[in-house]
Amino acid sequence: IYQNAQSWKKLENNVKQDGNYLAFFVTSPGKYTVFSSKNSGDTVDSSSAMKPYITKLSAKYDLSKVFSGADKSFNTQLNVNVNEAVLMYQVLSGIDIEAGKDSKQMAKQMGLDKIINVTNINKTLTKQEAAAVIVKLYCQKTGADYDKLRIMYSKPIKDDSSISDRYANAVYACMAMKIFELDSKGNFNPSKIITRGEFAVAMQKMLEAAGE
Repeated sequence: IYQNAQSWKKLENNVKQDGNYLAFFVTSPGKYTVFSSKNSGDTVDSSSAMKPYITKLSAKYDLSKVFSGADKSFNTQLNVNVNEAVLMYQVLSGIDIEAGKDSKQMAKQMGLDKIINVTNINKTLTKQEAAAVIVKLYCQKTGADYDKLRIMYSKPIKDDSSISDRYANAVYACMAMKIFELDSKGNFNPSKIITRGEFAVAMQKMLEAAGE
């Protein structure tokens, strides 16, 4: 709680974690308390290549606000829906949302309704839609303009013609930053439904590319 303030404020932006050390920036003197929630990565199998990424992401962000029951079992193989994509964006962006707003209203406030279809929030999220959400958040973190994004990606993608024009720049950006990879046949699989594990890993890779 800042000096002369009437209520506590949660610090989510400009927080840096390095191993067991935590650093954060404040605007004035006051009292500060650090709370530690259960890390969702602890529930991921130790043999999974996803575990280090999910552990690092959930050390900084409370993924139980995104995925129901993630604090008890992350369930990396469950499919992600539009509602969860909106919640993930809000949690990682730190954008303040007025109490009582539903996911569609949240998406509109954050500009997500312009890049993915939020009409049906229970619809599963495709890989190319996930790329758009990820790159939109990357732009929010770095100050880039999503609408002016133009990415040249020279490596061949066999199913490039299957990537929707509206998502092409986001897909190429994710490939350039090595957030996503092609499969063994050289396909991106834009219409493939993305899982919790894949989405969380991609988000962590994006944050690292953005300098977090």
